[in-house]
Amino acid sequence: ECSLIIEKRKAVSSKQEQIQDGPGRIIFKCTPVRSLKPIHAVDAGLVAKIRGVAYATRVAPALANRTVAAARKTLDPYLADIHIITDAASKRDSAPGPGFGLALVATTTTQRSIVVDLDSSCLDSSEEKDTTTAKNPELLAKICVEHLLTQIQSNGIVDSLSAPLFLTLMALSQDDVSVAVLPSLSTACISRLRLLKIFFGTEFVISPIPLKHEGNSSDGNVIEEDNADDDDDATRESKMPVRCACIGAGLLNVAKAVT
Repeated sequence: ECSLIIEKRKAVSSKQEQIQDGPGRIIFKCTPVRSLKPIHAVDAGLVAKIRGVAYATRVAPALANRTVAAARKTLDPYLADIHIITDAASKRDSAPGPGFGLALVATTTTQRSIVVDLDSSCLDSSEEKDTTTAKNPELLAKICVEHLLTQIQSNGIVDSLSAPLFLTLMALSQDDVSVAVLPSLSTACISRLRLLKIFFGTEFVISPIPLKHEGNSSDGNVIEEDNADDDDDATRESKMPVRCACIGAGLLNVAKAVT
């Protein structure tokens, strides 16, 4: 069992405020376990529902409402089961910096979760930045939804942000084979794989899973389209999901008594 309590929210409107102001604060509690079980997760499933929270700290609560409206406008054509709530934190429940953000969680039919969480600081690097970008919740919702759809399209069992942690848990599991399908490896994932090999001697067998691009032939049969362009093939390969397999290091929690 585990619980997560948000004591103080942190949403910033610029990268500079993110450095200067105090951090947010959460309380995470979980029951200790003696060892981690191996996992075999290769089927991401189909998206069954989407839940989310649009939050605002020390800004007008209407910004959170506008974020929800903009996100639903994009997501409604894809899925019916969508529920996004608003959370406008008071001054005593938030960090000093003003800002707003949106967190979305897509749950699949196999009980996998794809998570995307962005705040208004991401608008600093937006290509559509203008004088009103700093308080443009519609743009934030658009970027967040696009990231979520991209993560869903990658067909991994977790999102790219959670993938390094998932690899770590696989490496620390019992001395048995763990297999998982993850999104295309990010820089953070590659760095984590190197660290796991250095500290635990765990090596992963990684193989890309080709994505099938299908079209219709003249007689109505479905055929696969082949693209001879080498550049397009390289780009497509970099976005392929990967099948990761390893043998766990068998790490044990010696503070947990054997029952």
